Amino acid sequence: MAIVAIFTALGIVAVISQKYAFAESYAEVLLLMGLAVGIDYSLFVISRFRHERTAGRPKLEAIAVASNTTGRAVVYAGITVILSLTGLVLTRDATFTSFSVAAVIVVALAVVGSLTLLPALLSILGDRVNWLRIPFLGRESQGAGIWGAIADRVLAKPAILATLTAAALLALALPLFSMNIGFNQGADAMPDALKSKRAIQLLEQHFSSSLVTPAKVVIDAPDVTAPGVQSAVDALIAQVGQSEAFLGPFGIAISRDNTLLRINVRTAGKLDDDIAEGAIDLLRDVVVPQTFSGVNAEVFVGGDTADGIDFRDHMFTSAPFVFVFVLGLSFLLLMLMFRSLVIAIKAITLNLMSVAAVYGVLVMVFQWGWGISLLGSEETGIIEAWLPLLLFGILFGLSMDYHMLLLNRIKEFHDGGATNEESVSQGIRITAGQITSAAIIMVGVFGAFATSRVLGLQQFGLGLGVAVLIVATVIRVVLLPATMKLLGEWNWYMPSWLGWLPKITQEESHPLLTPPASQAQPD
Repeated sequence: MAIVAIFTALGIVAVISQKYAFAESYAEVLLLMGLAVGIDYSLFVISRFRHERTAGRPKLEAIAVASNTTGRAVVYAGITVILSLTGLVLTRDATFTSFSVAAVIVVALAVVGSLTLLPALLSILGDRVNWLRIPFLGRESQGAGIWGAIADRVLAKPAILATLTAAALLALALPLFSMNIGFNQGADAMPDALKSKRAIQLLEQHFSSSLVTPAKVVIDAPDVTAPGVQSAVDALIAQVGQSEAFLGPFGIAISRDNTLLRINVRTAGKLDDDIAEGAIDLLRDVVVPQTFSGVNAEVFVGGDTADGIDFRDHMFTSAPFVFVFVLGLSFLLLMLMFRSLVIAIKAITLNLMSVAAVYGVLVMVFQWGWGISLLGSEETGIIEAWLPLLLFGILFGLSMDYHMLLLNRIKEFHDGGATNEESVSQGIRITAGQITSAAIIMVGVFGAFATSRVLGLQQFGLGLGVAVLIVATVIRVVLLPATMKLLGEWNWYMPSWLGWLPKITQEESHPLLTPPASQAQPD
């Protein structure tokens, strides 16, 4: 299912790219999202099908029930992922837009496949889907092993465990307030296996890495050879030549039509340090305004360091719009699906806590260097500027997958007449195997990125992996059941003035609190 979604998405993107160019790294994001959701969504539906067969339902009825319950949860989980990824388009950044479009396509295909191709395959295979069973690995049980035992203890003492767990997550999140956003450039960001790393190290030690990628001052004028422009250029070169923030010589190039002039200005320090950034600010805020005052020309300052500053500032400006868009639409979707104001607020709060904790872990590992040697890297003190917003877009959507699957089963039991505590307990037990297996798969996929020798991909992979672990363990078996036990029937509170909202949940409940242990019945 994942392979079908991935290759179909690659084909669709290839067609779109004939009109709109995609960033070159889009394929990695598409592959990651396709594997993660393609496998997970299929696993959720198949697990429900097997459960219904074990409970004694005929094959076609089991498929119908799986599609109408877990399949429905998959649809809304997929929509949440798509909304989260679509929010990245609001950055108006070409790279983020490429990632967003590619990921949205593969997630949408995974959702469609789980509702069409997967039921068709289950209809053909039936109980043969259980063939090639791995020895010594049992099937999911109602006891749910360790997760069921933990859930029982949480439900017995919800206030204490919820307080301690929330405090631990908040403690993990605290380092995010010291997050240093920037770009890991130069030798520090390069793997040791690259022979060119030594050359960059020598440049940084004895000269400056901007010898390779200098800042670029571009003058756009009707005629850059005019005396007024040339006088301003000479004044600029003279002024930067007297400053310790810059290194000579300063190369000049003029376009054939004499409308553009470029000056290569080498800055002191590394490409991504405070010295280089200070030099760019000095150029933009002081040198250029002073030397080109009254001159009929437009002047721009670019280069790798300048690009990094501009991108970081743009991310800070765009972030509020992305957060409001994703959180607002996710809240509405949750409220519609579960017809509960409380559950929608709580789900968003818990997922935000997990995302904040991930940011804190990234700071501890990649800025403070705690355990970074296990990844074969060294701390640079910088978190990639593109990482927080991209992680939020992906993490918030993927975190909702487990949340929606679990809440969907809890709501089924509750609608079927079970008490609040019974619904929570049975929901955790019956989804334990599915969510644990799905989380292991996701961590494995993301772990491949964390073992990369490229620092940015390491941060990306570790962030995703840690987030899945937190959501699948701490959130699922401690905070979610504890808060649901404490809130009781308030979990399902919906103000009367919102009663006009459409009902989009399943029409009938299909849970079995204690399914029989008999094997599946014949078709």
